Amino acid sequence: MAIGPNVSQKDVVFTALFGGYESLNELEILKNPNTRYICFTDDSSLRSETWEIFLVNPINKTSPSRASREIKMLGHRHFPDGTRSLYIDNTVRLRIDGAKVLDVWLKESDVAFMLHSSRKTVRGEFFACSVYELDQQKKIWEQYSHYRKNYPAVLDQRPHWGGMIARVNSSTTDKFMETWKEQFDQFTRRDQLSINVSSVISGVKVGSIEGENAASIWHDWPILRNRQFQMRDKTSGRSFRKLRIIINGIVYGYRFYLHKVV
Repeated sequence: MAIGPNVSQKDVVFTALFGGYESLNELEILKNPNTRYICFTDDSSLRSETWEIFLVNPINKTSPSRASREIKMLGHRHFPDGTRSLYIDNTVRLRIDGAKVLDVWLKESDVAFMLHSSRKTVRGEFFACSVYELDQQKKIWEQYSHYRKNYPAVLDQRPHWGGMIARVNSSTTDKFMETWKEQFDQFTRRDQLSINVSSVISGVKVGSIEGENAASIWHDWPILRNRQFQMRDKTSGRSFRKLRIIINGIVYGYRFYLHKVV
């Protein structure tokens, strides 16, 4: 990973924007002067009135989504040990200063995610990824089959949402994030599928925060500006989108609720 900003040990909020995927959302909050707001990007022309812009040279130059997740998972390494940081997806708009979120989310753990408010199980998240074609069907099924064989209990757990991540820069955080990155590199680009499994493999219990993903006392989501939807999945912006989703559910979705591998 490229050398990042020289950040003193303050609370940090950071996001990532690569490959011209969408426009940067400016902050609309009263920022605490002791909280730094950093956007990591590969766009040398990007300017902001509310974010500090830091250029990085992504390892994966062919996939903006994977480049942004390199920062999402390992961005804490740019900051000193002990630094508290809050990752937010570019489509997340904070309602309050990030330090206040960190105060609540990190009371009992070094890493914390909000629970997924619209999925009851990890299995259901696999189903949704398949019907919306958020990655190749083969890759999604390969990951699901691996988890069902080796970590079946995880599939019935409530999944987490990856739009916001609170963490402390520590060895515990490193252990979880390295495991999560390994799962992400091995399987699909839908990183939410591997959060729960990564907790099991690493032995690191993550904090689970209750709240609606679309809106909470901390944030609003999604705030979309000039997003290139065709880079995200194979249904957005396509003709007969609803029909495509129904067909995917019939052709692929049923497999996630069978007891035997098809």
